[in-house]
This record gives sequence, structure tokens and C-alpha cells, in this order.
Amino acid sequence: MSQQLIEKILSDTASPSEQKEFEIWLNTSEENRKYFKKTKVIWESLNKSFLTKKFSEEAAQINIISKITERKSKLLRIKRFKYISYAASVLILIGLSYFAINRSIRSDKFTQIYSAENSIKQFELDDGSHVWLNKNSVLKISDNFGKKQRKTILEGEAYFEVKPDKTKPFKVFTGNTVTRVLGTSFNLWLDKKNNVTLNVNSGKVEFYKKYMLFNKQIYTSCDMGYFQKDIGKINKSENKGLNYIAWKTGVLNFENTPLHEVCKVLSKHYGKVITTSINQPDYLLSATYPHETLDNIIETICITFDIKTTIEGDTISLFQ
Repeated sequence: MSQQLIEKILSDTASPSEQKEFEIWLNTSEENRKYFKKTKVIWESLNKSFLTKKFSEEAAQINIISKITERKSKLLRIKRFKYISYAASVLILIGLSYFAINRSIRSDKFTQIYSAENSIKQFELDDGSHVWLNKNSVLKISDNFGKKQRKTILEGEAYFEVKPDKTKPFKVFTGNTVTRVLGTSFNLWLDKKNNVTLNVNSGKVEFYKKYMLFNKQIYTSCDMGYFQKDIGKINKSENKGLNYIAWKTGVLNFENTPLHEVCKVLSKHYGKVITTSINQPDYLLSATYPHETLDNIIETICITFDIKTTIEGDTISLFQ
């Protein structure tokens, strides 16, 4: 197994044939699997060491030596030296992979740009995939899209219906996350705080942090993934919400939804700040609003629950 191919596997840039070659190597012997398992452990435990703008081999080696000394103080000196050398070489390889990913993204030119400013727009990509862009959203397409790969960069929110192509995975780089699919439909939203929300409508989706290829998770229909920027973690859960593509369909659905959750949905959908001090469990809304104005929805909610409202600028407050 060449170092170059391992770098491609780590950086998620290997071709299907190279991935197959790697899998064959991985399954050839238990020793190969152990080697790769150790690589994964070091990757997960020390990923913060290389997620920096500049990679320092010397600093990485010092960091590893320190950690190994703490955990393996009773090992013989020669064994410790061999392990340190191994760990340092792996971390250097990971660092090179980090730069390989960066180079891979930077080397691609994204001159084809789709944007939606004041209205929702639909586009058909060169491979036959369909994309709906929400307002104030931008999708950048790689110049080599459809030839050797299908890479895109999303800023904002979009709904994708990806045409299947097993030889060219479809990738969406969104904030600090990567969404990788072969052919499926899903919704992605990058909010103003750089948090990313994934909702899968059909098929299978891989969703993971950049440079954390070993932490990939598979998401299927009705799954939701949420990347929280301030803690750098992805949470997977069941998508119980009915309105993640309401921006696309124009239809809002609520089924026994608590009033404070209704306010959150309305806030996102209409771009307003809608709050309530009411948190009683019996204030549950069941209703469908097809292409309805916010004023009419607020009015029906107030009548339904016999509550009042105040408006100050873009903030709407509901209270008893």
C-alpha cells in the first residue's frame, strides 16, 4: 500500500478504483486492519493537532510524545520509541491529508454560480440533478463537475434531488461539513452562526465534518443531522419536523405542536422574530397553512388559543 494512496483515502479524494484497491489491501491481513485501526484511533484522539492553518511536524511530534508518555510510562524505552516514531509518522500523514483536502478544494475552480436573492429559484445541473435555492442562498459548481467528480459549495439553504451516478459521488461542502451522496434527495441549511442542518427525504446520505473521514455517519429517510459550530459536533436524530422544506413547498403543517415550537418555525419561514411566554403543555396547534400570510396565521392562532399579540419592529410576541 503506497503512502500516496493512503493520503487519498484519508483526504476522501480516492477514485472508485483506488478505493477498491484500498479495501482489498485492508482485508488482506489482520495486520493491515490493525494498522488502519491504530491510524483511526490517533486521528480521532489528536484531530485538533492538525486542524490548524499551519501544520507543524515538530509540534505534532512533541504533542504525541507527551500523550504517549502519560499513558504508556511503564513500557520499555525501545518499544516506546518505536511507537512514538509510528505515531509521529501517522500524524504527519494525517497533516499531509489535511493539506491534501485543502489543496483538492482550492485546486477546483467554482466559476459557475447559482444564486437566489429575493425569491426561491430552481436549477437543473449538467448531470441532470435538480436544486432549489432558498432566498439569499448561493450554490457554486466545480468547473469539472460531471467529468471526474461532482463537487459543489453551498451558502444558505437548498433542497437537492441528485441524479444517481455510482462512479461520481455528489458532494456538497457546507460550512465545516461535507454531504456525500450517490443519488438521493435532501435539504441542507447553513445558518448565520455557521451551524448546518441536514434533513434526508429519500435514499442514503453520508454526513461528516471536514477532515474527519472516519466519523462518517449514514443518514436515511426521516433522519436529521445537526452540526453545532461552537462545539464542533454532529448530532444525529429522527426528523420529527414537518416543515423543513416548507420554504420550498409554501405549506406549513402542525400536528399537536407546542406553541413555542410553532413560533420557531414561523420565525425561520417568514424571517421575523416571533416569541411567546406561553409554555403550557395544553397549548398545542394542529393546522395546515398553504401559502398563507404571516398576519393571517398569527390571527388564527390568537383566536384559537384566546391569546394576545404585540408587534415591535420585526418582533412579534404572543402572550396570555
